[in-house]
Amino acid sequence: MVYRALREMEAEGWLESHWDEEGEGPRRRVYVVTPAGLEQLHWFVDELKRTRADIDRVIRAYGASGLSPEA
Repeated sequence: MVYRALREMEAEGWLESHWDEEGEGPRRRVYVVTPAGLEQLHWFVDELKRTRADIDRVIRAYGASGLSPEA
């Protein structure tokens, strides 16, 4: 599941990858975040912050409503 997500992010241009053939053992795929990936990450974190703020507003309203057992 993780590798599928990584391939999808690479297809979107958010990641780049290459094979690391140095060292012993099997080759390893190395992923690097692109500038477009960083932009997407910043957007996603901003969305999470907005969602958290919305949830906090609902919790505060619930607490202030008198319906909460803690009230």
